[in-house]
Amino acid sequence: MKKGYVKKLILADIFTEGAEKFVKKLREQTSAEIVVCQADASSTESVVAILTDVDVLLYARIPEYNFKVMQACLDTKTHDIDMASDGPDSLLQQLDWDGKFKQAGIVGIMGLGCDLGFSNVAARYAAD
Repeated sequence: MKKGYVKKLILADIFTEGAEKFVKKLREQTSAEIVVCQADASSTESVVAILTDVDVLLYARIPEYNFKVMQACLDTKTHDIDMASDGPDSLLQQLDWDGKFKQAGIVGIMGLGCDLGFSNVAARYAAD
């Protein structure tokens, strides 16, 4: 992690033990403040509770709760990146939220980790 680029990093999970172990090593590599907290992705309210003053949420867990996490991002006007989808139909439903994200003035990037390389192609397409 480039020193000074990220000021604060929040790692959240319903079980925090693994994050605590990871953070011990990560703190040696950055000057960023790193916080571990508990959150339950199955609860929009739980996710909202950790998003105070957060710019971007990177959701890297099971896609079952994507819509709850997306709603939390809309409620708090937090940019959202998720890495998985429950399949093509679910991803299309997520992409249908584009208008909601635009209206909130935030960006939602869906399924970033679904297909290796696709995000590069999509980024090039958007840039062009």
